Amino acid sequence: MTDAIISDVHANWEALSKVFEDIDRRGIQSVLCLGDVVGYGPDPDLCLDLVRRRCSVYLMGNHEEALIGSPVGFYPLAREALALTRRRLFRPWWKPWRALGYRRLLSSLPRLAHRPQCLLVHGLSLIHISEPTRLLSISYAVFCLKKNKQLRPTTPTDTL
Repeated sequence: MTDAIISDVHANWEALSKVFEDIDRRGIQSVLCLGDVVGYGPDPDLCLDLVRRRCSVYLMGNHEEALIGSPVGFYPLAREALALTRRRLFRPWWKPWRALGYRRLLSSLPRLAHRPQCLLVHGLSLIHISEPTRLLSISYAVFCLKKNKQLRPTTPTDTL
């Protein structure tokens, strides 16, 4: 089975809807989201609703984490984008149940997921590869287990 992997949507509804049109055109049934569905763009609610509906895996990215917590390490423009996103998602006084639903969804997102012979993550500052002294710094990636039991990053064209 082929999986589609999406990440770093950043509330860009137009782009996300086109990606899902392409996924549907290709007949791909399984979609995995590695996080950062929110942040920067104007449509976090639409993007969250679509990802929640269509993705079998949705991981917490650093923007989801900053949205429900504190944006530590974010530059000023990113902090402002998070403040706007927070207002859009969590303060719709006319739909308080919707705001609560977004809070619950974002708070419950896992930081990693496993697929057969794969580890899915959005971001890790350090990940153990094969020896205690050998570490790899990554931004976001999918790691697949090879026969020699070492992890390797896959390329965007690899299928799981």
